[in-house]
Amino acid sequence: MPYIKQEKRKVFDEVLKELVRLLKEDEGSKHGNLNYCLTKLMLECLPEDYRYKDLQDMIGMITSCSNEFYRRLVSKYENEKIRTNGDVY
Repeated sequence: MPYIKQEKRKVFDEVLKELVRLLKEDEGSKHGNLNYCLTKLMLECLPEDYRYKDLQDMIGMITSCSNEFYRRLVSKYENEKIRTNGDVY
């Protein structure tokens, strides 16, 4: 996961705070709204004359984000549930 400097995070966090507010406002469509926003961000970040490499770079970026989310959050949640409910294996 490419971490960015604290001062740069502040700039993004201000904009993201409003986006998160809008996403949470419509609870029933939150997941679809988030999917739409992520897709639009990815499309807008592609160059107009994108090539196969640009598409693969985008897939690599979103895969890395997914992997990091799993590693940092989901696996901890699953480990806690194993301790609570017992392991399947």
